[in-house]
Amino acid sequence: MLIPTDEEYYADTEFEAIDFPDGLQQTTFHGCSFRRVNFRESDLRAVDFEDCSFSSCDFSEAVFPRILLRRNTFSDCKMTGTAFQNTILENCTFEDCRVQSANSAEATFREVRFVRCDLTETSFAALKKKSKPILTECELVKTDFTDTSLAGLDIRSCHISSLTLRLEDVKGMIVAPEQALYFAAMMGLKIR
Repeated sequence: MLIPTDEEYYADTEFEAIDFPDGLQQTTFHGCSFRRVNFRESDLRAVDFEDCSFSSCDFSEAVFPRILLRRNTFSDCKMTGTAFQNTILENCTFEDCRVQSANSAEATFREVRFVRCDLTETSFAALKKKSKPILTECELVKTDFTDTSLAGLDIRSCHISSLTLRLEDVKGMIVAPEQALYFAAMMGLKIR
């Protein structure tokens, strides 16, 4: 069983059913595969992940501050309370993940997809300019989009409830007819 160490470069390596070491320094993973790896409460501030796949991993309460995550896929991962503040995510996909109460405030998203993810109480507040997630069939309950422009964001396939956002930020957002009623009620419109 391979356990990663500080100041190493790992390419095309498989990691399975291990506890990821906390606080690794200057460690890079390129094209690696992680299955059932426990990243719980890990501080990943000095770790680079590029072209990696993560399947059934636990990232609960893990911290990804101010790093670049490029071309990674996350499938069936638990990410409750994960912190992505000020992180740059490029061409990443999250499928069937539980991302409740995660914090992506002030992050930069470039082609970041969430497919069938539970984003309950997750914060996408103050995403960097022109950043927005691509959402397909996601659960958006008490999700925070405060100070994030949502122009062009398509949420027609998502379930929405109790969103936190500013009405001026929803201009240009793409919604289903029944969702339009939700936003009309937020604006104080009375539909009869």
